Amino acid sequence: MNIKYSLVIPCYNEEKNIDNLILGCKNIINNPFFELILVNNGSIDKTFEKITKQTENYKNIKCVNIKKNIGFGYGVFTGLNKSSGQIIGYTHADLQTDPNDFLKAVEIIEQYPSKHKKFFIKGLRHGRSFTDIFFTKGMTFIMSILFFRYMHDITAQPVVFNRQLLEKCKIFPKNFTIDLYLYYIAKKYKYSVRRFKVSFPDRVYGIGNNDTLVKKLKNSILVMFQSIILRYKTLI
Repeated sequence: MNIKYSLVIPCYNEEKNIDNLILGCKNIINNPFFELILVNNGSIDKTFEKITKQTENYKNIKCVNIKKNIGFGYGVFTGLNKSSGQIIGYTHADLQTDPNDFLKAVEIIEQYPSKHKKFFIKGLRHGRSFTDIFFTKGMTFIMSILFFRYMHDITAQPVVFNRQLLEKCKIFPKNFTIDLYLYYIAKKYKYSVRRFKVSFPDRVYGIGNNDTLVKKLKNSILVMFQSIILRYKTLI
């Protein structure tokens, strides 16, 4: 099987979403040039069992098992390192992001000349609440100043790029700053950054990290603190 495209999806306590996630990935896993890598990111529910059961039915689904949850970024990089494709990407498992957006990103990539490898494709969320937009604009302002580059809607998914981008990475954030770091690296090395609109519906199952105003405030403070540490690490 000649795998060209790899989509990594870290899954943490997503047992109720796995079946629908696989169903949403049908256009990916039915294509022989694609592979889906589901990372059990230290779940304490039955996520791992649900994933392994699904892998029995599909040849191009890989299951990567991480026994202890260290962070979203760790799950992403672990999955990317296990991938086979030259064009790689990742997204979330909570179904707030459509895995088929990965296919839209690939369509954009196919528009580039075959020799062009410096591309970075990222979703751009629309149709969100005023509160979400407010927090996003605030983080955009702060991160753009901190990193001296315009960094908008940093956590939007999917994120898709050529494998060679990983060679530019000197550090590998284990938390959610992975989105910020890869976006920064792409801009630093003058990759062609393309954004496209994606939907961002509410979760059907599970508890989100930002589903209340209090959580949004706490997470924003945490992300700012982690981002300052990340910025320091990029300078040393």
